[in-house]
Amino acid sequence: EAGRPDASEAHIGSARGARDAAAAAAGEDEDRARA
Repeated sequence: EAGRPDASEAHIGSARGARDAAAAAAGEDEDRARA
């Protein structure tokens, strides 16, 4: 792993993307609950 920083960065990027997607889904749920 240490020799492949590109792999770890890609993992971090995908994890961040998943977190953003989850946050967006949660925001949509909150908007629906308010409506």
